[in-house]
Amino acid sequence: MENVKKGKAHSNRELAMAYVFPADRDKAAEEDFWAKRREQLTKQPRGESIFSNIMQLKFRMEDYLRSEHYDSALSFGYFLKAYIFGLGKKNIDFAGEIGIQPAELSQLIHNHRNPKQEILVRLEIHSNNNIPAIMWYRLLEKHKAHQLMSDVALRKSERKHVKKHLEFSF
Repeated sequence: MENVKKGKAHSNRELAMAYVFPADRDKAAEEDFWAKRREQLTKQPRGESIFSNIMQLKFRMEDYLRSEHYDSALSFGYFLKAYIFGLGKKNIDFAGEIGIQPAELSQLIHNHRNPKQEILVRLEIHSNNNIPAIMWYRLLEKHKAHQLMSDVALRKSERKHVKKHLEFSF
């Protein structure tokens, strides 16, 4: 493609970069936009805000579960903490709502304990089925799958128990 002439010659790359990253952004207009956006968010009814937070969390969970990538930071505890935060609740209040002790909730959030199936179902019921128990389970499953695939010591120690193996692989 030929360069477009506007006073002086600019390459197509320069024009594209200027469009994507404009140099002369109006700082006052941008600050005004964000101020109005913050004001709009504060006027949003609490129910709408919670709904928005929970749907964002659900979509983040779905995206992560769909991806092949494993990220240790995106654990069950991480998403549980985000769920509680999205509700605008304190941990102690949330623990009472799902019928567990605050200490157990803390252990779940910090990944010191895996939840029982009953807890996963309680989370589903608490979210009014917006975040199904199977999604919470799949977070745990993704972590366990990563552990299984990356545990070299386990594979080495278990090799001695296999007396004979297949001659081929595909």
